[in-house]
Parts: sequence; C-alpha cells; structure tokens
Amino acid sequence: SMLLKAEFTHESHRDRSSGGSSSPSFDQLLSIYTPSYCRLLEIAAQSIALSPEVMLSSASLTDAIKDVRADWKEAVVDCCDVLTGNVCMTTLCAMMEGYIKQMSAGGSLQSVAPWCQIESVLETIQIVAPSVHSNDTTAVPQLISFISSLPKELHHLQVTSIVLLGRFSNWL
Repeated sequence: SMLLKAEFTHESHRDRSSGGSSSPSFDQLLSIYTPSYCRLLEIAAQSIALSPEVMLSSASLTDAIKDVRADWKEAVVDCCDVLTGNVCMTTLCAMMEGYIKQMSAGGSLQSVAPWCQIESVLETIQIVAPSVHSNDTTAVPQLISFISSLPKELHHLQVTSIVLLGRFSNWL
C-alpha cells in the first residue's frame, strides 16, 4: 500500500513542479484513483473478517489474526490519507448497509457469518475514526445508533463495538 501512496504522491508532486501542462492535476488524479482506493478499503475490511468459530469464542484473538489486522491497517491508513476519513467512513458505512440488507433479505439475522462481516467493517472504521471530521453529522450518529442494536452474545462483536465507541467519544 505504501507503493500506491508513493506513486500518488509522486504523480501529484510532478504535476505541481512541472506547471501541470502535460500531466493531470492533483484533483484529476484523485478522481482517477478514488475508485481504486475505495475498493482497496473494501478489500481491507473483507480481509480482516473473523471466522464464525472465532466470533463465537470468548478467547482472545490469536497473534496471527492480530498480525493480519495490523498489516491491513497500513492500507486503510493510506486510503484515509488519500481519500480523507469522511470518504472512507462513507464507503465503509455503505458496505455495512449492504451486509445488513443482505442479512435482512436472506433472513439470516441468526447466522454468525454475516456478523463476522459486520465486525470486520466496524474494526476498519476504528482505524478510520481519527481521520473523520468532528463535524460529521450523518455517518457517526447513525453508526452509534446501529452499535446499540448489535447482538450481545457475540463477544468479539461487542469488544469491537466498545472500542469503536471509544474512538468516537468526542462525538458523544
């Protein structure tokens, strides 16, 4: 992910130093790369999903799971640096809404697997939280409301939600 960020920075620097006549402007680059960075953000969230067995367990996460999550954290931070925290938050909230609609349509609210996907998005939002503007009046209040309705019996989902609420304490 650092390579993607370095290329974006190199291209925008080249544009500024050359007067912008032959290369795209920073805003043009941003519009070109935004879909790719949004997709990278979605892939990061999907890649850190816990298995249903882990989600049902109350044991601490293994070092291997923590390492995978730490590796993906770097990519998420890079996405925030390029896209802004609010764009990342909007992307992740849309992703979570999609999972919720799938769960509701399929009647699988009792299944653990969809909650693994929700937990991974909430975990990714934790990483994005410091980059979200404190004047956000849409996503953060909806997210906090959603968190209060999560199932209590899924330990890791609850832990992730509690930590996430702490990350957004300046909105409470």
